[in-house]
Amino acid sequence: MEKKSNYDALINMISKQIFEKVPLHFLGNFKNPCWLRNTTELNCLPYFYVIGTSKCGTTDIWAKILSHPDVINVPKEPHWWGPRRLGYTGTPIHRKEVLAMRKLTGGEDDSSFEWYLNLYKSIGVPEIISNTVTAAKGIPYYHKVFGDASISTSYTIGLDWTKIFPNAPEPVYTNAQLLRAVQPNAKIILMLRDPTVRAISYYWYTHQRGNLEDFHHLAVKQIGCLRDCLQKHPIRYCAYAAACPYSVFPGLKGGLYSVFARDWIEAFSRDGVLVIRLEDLETSPRFTYRKIIKFLDLEQLSEKKENETIYAPKKNVNRMGKRILPETKKLLDDFYAPYNKDMALLMEDDKFLYPVT
Repeated sequence: MEKKSNYDALINMISKQIFEKVPLHFLGNFKNPCWLRNTTELNCLPYFYVIGTSKCGTTDIWAKILSHPDVINVPKEPHWWGPRRLGYTGTPIHRKEVLAMRKLTGGEDDSSFEWYLNLYKSIGVPEIISNTVTAAKGIPYYHKVFGDASISTSYTIGLDWTKIFPNAPEPVYTNAQLLRAVQPNAKIILMLRDPTVRAISYYWYTHQRGNLEDFHHLAVKQIGCLRDCLQKHPIRYCAYAAACPYSVFPGLKGGLYSVFARDWIEAFSRDGVLVIRLEDLETSPRFTYRKIIKFLDLEQLSEKKENETIYAPKKNVNRMGKRILPETKKLLDDFYAPYNKDMALLMEDDKFLYPVT
């Protein structure tokens, strides 16, 4: 009874904040999901979401998408669906915008759905309504869109869900299910790369004064922690739980792609989630970029503009290199092997059988 009571309280809280404010249908003459509140107040949610995990190229692909003239430049990582909705109030990025939204909502609580809506009412919506094309019967059509590229959306469901639901064998719900309930037609772009290479990049990105031996010990510790968890719980429980050496932005478990990808694909269908490997963006940039543009239902750019976009300098590149002890690399490759196999089966594509040879 206690478990059901906690669950009902959680759903009621979410419903009050989100579902009562978002309609079942959006305005038909807006490409971006927009609606009117109180007959005149235009609200909009992101048209697309770039998710994944750290050091998978989300910053670079975000910049490439923004180069399209029909995509509006809004703050890249509001992190609302993940940590902010659950109480996070840090301002490592977009400090100016975060503080401005708090001023509009009258407090320091970023978890308010109004905080998220105000962000786009202040930045994205004005540009949407100032750009129209004429549709059938002379009705103006608002063709510009914006997105949200918060990697935390893919896996951050709250640090205390295991305490709220102590008997739950797996997460009660995920952000994929929540977002699907609010925006069933949202376009999801999931970025990933070789999980071992990602783990290496993540380590040096967060430990700029680290060393190879420390990296090895940390990998051993995190793998041991996850394996201890798996002695008691299924992989979905362990992948979403924040315990042991894990934190809000996980180092090792961020490479358990099949766990998170399966939840998003089950929520939005295979056609609703575009999975992009960073390796493909690097080796086949034009083909991969066009795939993204087609998925987002945007017009193809001229060859000149497309070249400027796909060959632009990469964003947020880790300059620390790929230093790793051979034994650490083998440890990580062996650890990720079954999850890579699971990802290949999920996608029905052997190119996810990392490491790439």
